[in-house]
Amino acid sequence: MSSKVFATWLVLATIITLSTQSCITQWFDNDDPNDDGDYELLSDLLNMYPGEICPIPIGIEAQTVSGQSSSNAFQVYNPNIGLSCVNADQGGQICPDYKVRFTCPETWCSKCRTPWFDRDDPGGVGDYETLPSTLVTYPLQVCAQPIAIEVTTITETPVLPGSQFPVYDPTQGFACKNAQQNGWCQDYKVRFTCPVSFCAPTCVTRWFDSDNPNTNGGDSELLTTLLGLYPGYICPNPLGIEAQTTSGLPASQTGNIFQVYNPTIGFSCINSNQKGGFCADYKVRFTCPEDWCSTCRTPWFDQDDPIGPGDDETLPSILIAYPLQVCAQPIAIEVTTITGTPVLPSGSGITVYDPLQGFVCVNVACPDYRVRFTCPASFCGTKCVTRWFDSDNPDTNGGDSELLTTLLGLYPGYICPNPLGIEAQTTSGLPASQTGNIFQVYNPTTGFSCVNANQGGGICADYKVRFTCPETWCSKCRTPWFDRDNPQGGDYETLPLILIAYPLQVCAQPIAIEVTTITGTPVLPSGSGITVYDPLQGFVCVNGACLDYRVRFTCPASFCGTKCVTKWFDSDNPNTNGGDSELLTTLLGLYPGYICPNPLGIEAQTTSGLPASQTGNVFQVYNPTIGFSCINANQGGGGCYDYKVRFTCPEDWCSKCRTPWFDRDNPQGGDYETLPLILITYPLQVCAQPIAIEVTTITGTPVLPSGSGITVYDPVQGFVCVNGAIDYRVRFTCPASFCGTKCVTKWFDSDNPNTNGGDSELLTTLLSLYPGYICPNPLGIEAQTTSGLPASLTGNVFQVYNPTIGFSCVNANQGGAFCADYKVRFTCPEDWCSKCRTPWFDRDDPTGPGDDEKLLLILITYPLQVCAQPIAIEVTTITGTPVLPSGSGITVYDPLQGFVCVNGACPDYRVRFTCPSSFCGTKCVTRWFDSDNPDTNGGDSELLTTLLGLYPGDICPNPLGIEAQTTSGLSASQTGNVFQVYNTTIGFSCVNANQGGGICADYKVRFTCPEDWCSNCRTPWFDRDDPTGPGDDETLSLTLIAYPLQVCAQPIAIEVSTITGTPVLPSGSQFPVYDPLQGFECKNEPQSGWICQDYKVRYKCP
Repeated sequence: MSSKVFATWLVLATIITLSTQSCITQWFDNDDPNDDGDYELLSDLLNMYPGEICPIPIGIEAQTVSGQSSSNAFQVYNPNIGLSCVNADQGGQICPDYKVRFTCPETWCSKCRTPWFDRDDPGGVGDYETLPSTLVTYPLQVCAQPIAIEVTTITETPVLPGSQFPVYDPTQGFACKNAQQNGWCQDYKVRFTCPVSFCAPTCVTRWFDSDNPNTNGGDSELLTTLLGLYPGYICPNPLGIEAQTTSGLPASQTGNIFQVYNPTIGFSCINSNQKGGFCADYKVRFTCPEDWCSTCRTPWFDQDDPIGPGDDETLPSILIAYPLQVCAQPIAIEVTTITGTPVLPSGSGITVYDPLQGFVCVNVACPDYRVRFTCPASFCGTKCVTRWFDSDNPDTNGGDSELLTTLLGLYPGYICPNPLGIEAQTTSGLPASQTGNIFQVYNPTTGFSCVNANQGGGICADYKVRFTCPETWCSKCRTPWFDRDNPQGGDYETLPLILIAYPLQVCAQPIAIEVTTITGTPVLPSGSGITVYDPLQGFVCVNGACLDYRVRFTCPASFCGTKCVTKWFDSDNPNTNGGDSELLTTLLGLYPGYICPNPLGIEAQTTSGLPASQTGNVFQVYNPTIGFSCINANQGGGGCYDYKVRFTCPEDWCSKCRTPWFDRDNPQGGDYETLPLILITYPLQVCAQPIAIEVTTITGTPVLPSGSGITVYDPVQGFVCVNGAIDYRVRFTCPASFCGTKCVTKWFDSDNPNTNGGDSELLTTLLSLYPGYICPNPLGIEAQTTSGLPASLTGNVFQVYNPTIGFSCVNANQGGAFCADYKVRFTCPEDWCSKCRTPWFDRDDPTGPGDDEKLLLILITYPLQVCAQPIAIEVTTITGTPVLPSGSGITVYDPLQGFVCVNGACPDYRVRFTCPSSFCGTKCVTRWFDSDNPDTNGGDSELLTTLLGLYPGDICPNPLGIEAQTTSGLSASQTGNVFQVYNTTIGFSCVNANQGGGICADYKVRFTCPEDWCSNCRTPWFDRDDPTGPGDDETLSLTLIAYPLQVCAQPIAIEVSTITGTPVLPSGSQFPVYDPLQGFECKNEPQSGWICQDYKVRYKCP
């Protein structure tokens, strides 16, 4: 080894120090000698360990990683560059693996430096100032990972590392062993330099106690466990930890030995380590870094001065003094002097330092402190302020209580169940903190209570309260932001003015309000210059330095539910009664059923369409609860305009009779969903005079009339948007009669396009041509070509297409072409359909090809119960849901044909018919006739013309109904035969050749006849029996005995009704006898639940 190299080693292998500075970093080992040497260069270490080494060290020390000094030759060994040991310089050897540490200057060490700590004396084995012990003894005052350490004697003599000190490291602390000294160790003190983040503003959490020493062999309050149990209440990277027993004794004074005590892992005490004892029951709290503390932080509060017993900054007092500005359950607290010096819980005289309690210093020498809190994130999210509530007064119940549970019950939906803040004032507006009263309760979780007995001889004032509520509640039904005013001279965002400026967009009785600057900064009621901050009034700032504000409201849920917009109403003009009043009570009387009794919104325009807010008129009334009023005398010499109004109505009213959604147009070039076009495209599905309209995008977003590009938004016109961007859909609310039971008529074709210049199927014409077959007030109309093509697909332009007038297509309007030949049909209302209506029929199930409820089959299955020429038909599912002809899979829907659904997914349907009134008049049933048998003429024919010839006078020439049975009494529908003819006009015919190899049964028929024929020679009504016992026996033989000379022996027809007059037709096994030659009999069938009524009979005689 050269003397030059040796000399270099001799100088650099010891700490290079230019002063008595003793701020020593931890050891760093970034490299190993396996390549060409070991390089622990400062530039590399600064990159690898940012913030943990000063950039200009004043000393360096190197050791092998095992802690030994070395005789190696170093290429570099100085604090400015670091250490470099090159294998090639070692004379055939290789360098050991080195670690280095640095001495740093005061300017760097003092950036984040702890106090001096002296927790041990040198008696016994020595002086141990280790970091783990310091963390326990001085909780929250030192970081868990210091970056440098300084050691001095307690007389301030700096102490540098040396072999006599087995521990001298910022991550371990300092130790001196008496046995390693020439004499005794001196008494030492240490301090640490921590990462800068440790000295940034920090906050202290509440205490946490998740375990006890009676379980799991000890008490563990580990950070990972606590983060899981208390999400959001502890930072994931605490800077410090403090442990106390649950009774408040510092952990360092318990005598327990701790397995773990650091903020990175948490705290753990193991019973088996306690030399025969047990761990105490511990609680822990943490200090957290600025980035976590500031996530949701309150302002600084200084509500007390240190005069008298000390400085009292308790949370209950702050909640009263600064209402709505702090949460009731803070998750962390910070304390500084009012000059900004941070204060930790270990400060002198501090008796309370807890986010759930606040801060108290009781030493009369306390400085003046301030506090701020970290709250759960929900507290700093968007929140809204409710209206004021006053449910109690101090003259009752010994005080004034405005408890949350009581208020939630009295005002359901108007207060959130989990308020974030509460404010109390006297009913005259004096803040609670200024009344001098003492409060039993003042927090958002419970509410407010002032007890008279606590007032020192006085009584409580009368209070009102309001709350701040979280985003989840505020946003359930929230309006847009409104900014109708600028702050010149103040900013007026009052509710009455917003109702006028933004009609239909805000409710008349909001339940909460939010205010921010137009840049989005939240504003609370305590802001400067704010004189109004209330959901029922809006917001006002009167200070000339007001910012520009915006407001939005939370409304009752009903306001944001589906709602519809009415037509315009104009019942008054300004030339009468001194102004123009469109009051709700008046309009409800003038237009019954056309306006909801509880509108959600109102809009007023002049009759020419100018918005009310642009007229310059001053309005006496403008709200949906009362309506609208403009008084001429209030206009400063002018007069009111002539106004019209419309309303938005709630879901329960809109949905009483609502159409499906219609989307007949796409937005290319605009979206036209006008009522006339919808009537054509969706026949019978919408009324001609809707009373309200709803519009949404096809994705379901509600659209109000104020939307961009909307030129038509009216129930009697439909909807038009001329902006080509969005696809809309509409639905209508119709008068209740439209959604009542309705029936569909047959098709009518009274004109063709070759005459009169087009094809007109006008209602007045059709009523004359088909009297009794069409209702005079149809609810809907459908037009098709005579070949069945829907009118909407023909390309024709229609002059008229509505149920009130009918249908008209004019050739001259077709651009050189002609109208097609059209037929029309109508839907009619309940009062017309029900005049002569059959029962419901459900003869088929939808298994197989579908559900076949054709009239021909119903006439056979339900003989005498339906007419042969119905004038209307109704169809529903068997659960009662109405079905229109436009339903999926429906191929037949016609009173003369019945109903057929051929889709295999058809539900099960039922049908009923409206018949001519003659069918429902009094009618009688003939005897049975059997004029043929299947062994002759190739089948069995019981034709009406033949029977009239064979039995003159015994059958009416115009029967209403026909029934066929085999001569043994089996219903025709159960024989399996196929019938050539089965109707009242022709009679009955079964042809053997149609039976698939079989032959027809032998049939008999009977008929129902109309009143004019039945009444020619009619007996009185007879009621000789009661339905007790086996039933009601009104047989002819017994009637002849009971009423001699009053009835013929061979009647030609019979009528039966209940004694209350309800007609009874022959159907079911309960009537084994129903024949003019035998009379009538009803049998009680208790097993099936059938009990006969009391019946009467009468006969038609020759």
